[in-house]
Formats: sequence, C-alpha cells, structure tokens
Amino acid sequence: MVKLPEEVIKFFHSQHFTIVSTIDPDGMPHISCKGIVKIDADGTIYLLDLYTGKTRANLERNPAISLSAVDEHKFRGYSLKGTAKIIKEEELKSHIVKAWEEKLSARIAHRLIRNL
Repeated sequence: MVKLPEEVIKFFHSQHFTIVSTIDPDGMPHISCKGIVKIDADGTIYLLDLYTGKTRANLERNPAISLSAVDEHKFRGYSLKGTAKIIKEEELKSHIVKAWEEKLSARIAHRLIRNL
C-alpha cells in the first residue's frame, strides 16, 4: 500500500463525493459517485456505498478501481488507482462504522438544508 500525502487526503475529504470507476462485465468503464468515509495513514480508503448495485458487482468480478475527485473552482483534482476489497459491515472495526454513520448523517443533513 502506498502512503498518501496529507494534501491528497485533505483534498479527498473536502469533496462532497468521489467518482468511482470500475470495469463492467463487457470490459467497459462504469462510473458511480460514492462518499469517502475514512482514509487511513497507510493509504486504505473506505467508501460509503449506500446503493450496492453495479459497482459492487463489478468489484466482485474485477477488483480494479479508480477514485477521482475534482475541485472545479480551482481546476485541480486527483485520481487514485488500485485494488478494492469489499468488507461486510459486521467485519468493520467500530471506528470505521462510527465514521460511516457520521458521514451518512452529514450527507443527509447537507442535502436537506440545500434543498430547503
């Protein structure tokens, strides 16, 4: 695992969502928006996947993944490539579950306030 620079970690955490790219059954790219829950110092990234559909199925077949985020105002972004591992909720450590719950609550609150 490659250690990510603090600047990259902060950048991904400052975005409302991350673009996740996987490979579909026909070998074509599939793109989905996900939220980042946590980034460990060793480079492990935990994603929030509320709708386990095509992305999950693609990763079960082929774990190749790319994560991208862009700040359109600063015209700046990053793309990270690697291998994904699907972790069941009951296998997650408590601090990851807590971070997931906090992100989920923040995301719902953000959407509610924005749509008022």
